[in-house]
Amino acid sequence: MNYLKNLFLFAFCMCTLAVPAELSGNSAKVLNSAVTGPFQDSSIQVQVINKFPQGIEFEINSPRLALFTDVKVTYQVKGQGNKTGYRTQQVAGVDSLTITVDSQRAGTYIPPGTTISYYVEAWGENTAKVKTEQKDFLYLDPNFEWRNITSDWLTIYYHDQTSTKNAESALIAAQETADFALPIFNHTPQEQFHLVLYTSYRDMEKILPFRSSATAENLMTQGMAFTEERTAVIYAGSRSLMSTTSHEFMHLLLHDAVGRFHTRLPAWLDEGLAEFGNQYAANDYANPLQRAVESGTDKHIKFLNTFSGTPEEIIAAYGKGNAIVIYLASEFGVNSFADLISNFRTSLSNEQAFQRTYGMTLDEIELGWKESFGTESKKPIITPPTSQPEDKTERSMTTTVSGSCLPSKERPPADLATIFVFLAPLLILWRNTV
Repeated sequence: MNYLKNLFLFAFCMCTLAVPAELSGNSAKVLNSAVTGPFQDSSIQVQVINKFPQGIEFEINSPRLALFTDVKVTYQVKGQGNKTGYRTQQVAGVDSLTITVDSQRAGTYIPPGTTISYYVEAWGENTAKVKTEQKDFLYLDPNFEWRNITSDWLTIYYHDQTSTKNAESALIAAQETADFALPIFNHTPQEQFHLVLYTSYRDMEKILPFRSSATAENLMTQGMAFTEERTAVIYAGSRSLMSTTSHEFMHLLLHDAVGRFHTRLPAWLDEGLAEFGNQYAANDYANPLQRAVESGTDKHIKFLNTFSGTPEEIIAAYGKGNAIVIYLASEFGVNSFADLISNFRTSLSNEQAFQRTYGMTLDEIELGWKESFGTESKKPIITPPTSQPEDKTERSMTTTVSGSCLPSKERPPADLATIFVFLAPLLILWRNTV
């Protein structure tokens, strides 16, 4: 008897699964849509309007647009994290609409040189879901006519007011930096980097992310790297073009090597390695650092995870980071940096990463450097190892900019058939106990 009851319950559940979509309600339509999936619709035309530096607009046109109730633009900022965001808008019986992605709000900044991938989806209660072909868009200042030169994994963009000679000089500096750094970090980049050159500092300054008024007025930012987007902005109107390029490209290489754990890098190490690998060092960090040490105002490296204070204190912090990296290279060899990068990925804390690599705490590293200060003031002579390069990246010269919108986490509601699939075993067990 129990056997027949169980068989009846099982047959009832299976029959429920076979209920037509028209009879099982709206949730069943979601299930049916998930099975068939959206199909491509070439009638939907998408035009990207570059509103740099405010962001971008997606103009969507189609004679069929009025048939849908909702339109969604999904975009991906290509780079280390491939950050994804989306914007949705309801359709009110129109055949065109505009969806905007801002670049000026906190957390949404998009630097020039960023590649953005996008596609559009549209759906309605009585209309099948459709999707456009995925395309790429290069986000650059439309006020200039851009040219580019390319190597194996680097593209430099320069506009019509920048000489080709400057672009070639920047390319040389970047290539020499990579030749020095990649063997040390045991890393090979897998994707392209972009460098964007500006000849006018006024043009470059207005497209950079927010900085405090004190920093903007007293520290001239020669360049800035955006490692998540694998791009950097460089001031090409300075004599220090090759130095700035080398420093910023070191940031990109270092962060690429560390991978998603690059946000754990303390600023003193990040900037210290960037200047350590600078093949055309032009900044005087030694004198500000010397004055800070003599006056007792230099900060312990534990308190240099980020840089803050007066312009003099910030410059001294750059100098200290560089000096301690030189100290570590002199004492333990440049190959130790590849071990340090590996330990950053696997250690529970920065302190543990340094202890695993050097057998020293941060206090001991600080003390060891202080004892050697003045005697180890120059970069050691380095012969890069011959082993296969690994991963290497760096941070921006003054600031690092993080992500935009979070990925969509849409979830269709459970339909009646799905509920019975989960309830069937429970019903059978219940009947067996009766």
